[in-house]
Amino acid sequence: MNSLLFRYQTTIVRSLSTLSNYMKSTSFDYVVCGGGTAGCIIGRRLAENPNVSVCIIEGGPSDEGNETVLDIRKWADLLGTDFDYDYGIEEQLFGNSKIRHSRAKILGGCSSHNAGIAFIAPDVDFDRWERQGAHGWNAKSTRKYYDRVFEKVNLETIAPLNPLNAAFIHSCKLVNIPELAMNSDTFVSKFSDCCGYIQLNAKGFSRYSSARAYLHPLSSLPSNLTVLTNTTVTKLIIDEQSKTVTTVLTSGGEQIKVNKECVLSGGVFDSPKLLMLSGVGREEQLKELNIPCIVNLPGVGENLLDHPESVLIWESNCSIPEPVLQRYETVLFTKTQSYSDYPDAMFHFGLEAYDTHTKSYGYPTSEQAFCCTISVTQAKSVGHVRLRSNNYRDPLKIDFQYFTDKQKHDERVMVAAFKLARQIVQQSPFEKWRKCEIAPGEHVQTDEEISHYCRQVMNTLYHPAGTCKMGDTEKDEFAVVDSQLKVKGVKNLRVADASIFPDMISVNLCITCMMIGEKCADMIKQE
Repeated sequence: MNSLLFRYQTTIVRSLSTLSNYMKSTSFDYVVCGGGTAGCIIGRRLAENPNVSVCIIEGGPSDEGNETVLDIRKWADLLGTDFDYDYGIEEQLFGNSKIRHSRAKILGGCSSHNAGIAFIAPDVDFDRWERQGAHGWNAKSTRKYYDRVFEKVNLETIAPLNPLNAAFIHSCKLVNIPELAMNSDTFVSKFSDCCGYIQLNAKGFSRYSSARAYLHPLSSLPSNLTVLTNTTVTKLIIDEQSKTVTTVLTSGGEQIKVNKECVLSGGVFDSPKLLMLSGVGREEQLKELNIPCIVNLPGVGENLLDHPESVLIWESNCSIPEPVLQRYETVLFTKTQSYSDYPDAMFHFGLEAYDTHTKSYGYPTSEQAFCCTISVTQAKSVGHVRLRSNNYRDPLKIDFQYFTDKQKHDERVMVAAFKLARQIVQQSPFEKWRKCEIAPGEHVQTDEEISHYCRQVMNTLYHPAGTCKMGDTEKDEFAVVDSQLKVKGVKNLRVADASIFPDMISVNLCITCMMIGEKCADMIKQE
């Protein structure tokens, strides 16, 4: 009966609540909480062993057959929809409190929901991770897991067809920033000032999310893999004596037994939330919310990182040419501060007026406009995530503490990047296109004025990370997981998503989260 039920679930991929008449309690060897960017990969790889049973639990629906989701050109149409958790943030002292952090509520997670920009993180980022206690996560060790991702996930480089993109690249070279292939070994191994055409995890107009690459078609999944959609995990039951996860509870009241291991892949906000609701976190904070503390782990929810972003917008003299794929198709990396060893700023050039926040603050906009988003690659400001109550339905307190670093590194990089963006657009290739700067406008000139504008209208690259930090759990009291991604103090629980970042990587996160999924699955299989 159980094997028949498994086949029924994986073929139809229905919510667990619709099956509650058949199943109020069942058990699996491995339960993956979160069918997102990493979770889809972990579940599918573990199910390659026919002798184990695996369950992936996803809070949103399936992506299969949904053209709005699968069409990479329509990524912006997903923001703020039913496919988006759309998290708000706490009041910011120095940044924009109106920012909404889009997190995907759909199979494939943010890989089903983002702009598809695909990078291997530079070697320097991983070598720094290892120095911080993430043993075995150096550049050489992680590269083979990227390679496994690329066996499944198709990558395409934007073709140099758009004349406005070409104007950006040409202008970058005129200010002595060389063009480089973003997938080259030179970019990864010798990370330095460069510009170029981005890669996307796509094939033509169709995105290659982890769900598409590893799970589609859902009707052909092996019988030992169960995928439950529209199902929210509300709590882990952890045995206080053995310190093992025994059961996963869902919003429908179902109890899913864990025979071997549980893996959290809920993302930067929901993985620490689930840990805290389950009694794993800073003891005094849990007690204040009447949550029994099973493991006192003060790092849960700390170390919240991001790529803070601002934007300059120009009105165009000419009609903006149609994008090749998704409107943000060229990129620049540069070192703005003399003390930085590697590029500390990242630009994405946009074939539109990215006026999400500029418009709300009264800056003009235009149908015929282009923009340059500027972000800090290694921001020093660090925030945190807190529970608001012991009810899983209540929103988190998410406080990034943007631009609060005492060194003012983030502010200095943003101001310097702003000035460079202006310098690039003043170059001759833009003469045909450049009509006038409309946000903020050329009257904004002093460093103080530039800083105020950048922080006022800032947004996010949607790259939160770090809230279940990986490190040496014997030496670092704020490390939540060790190098095997095991949660300190719980024997059969791992975390595998961007929350495990010890610090921020210098590029877009999605492909690195896929790599984490591959590496996590391999570590479990080796044990």
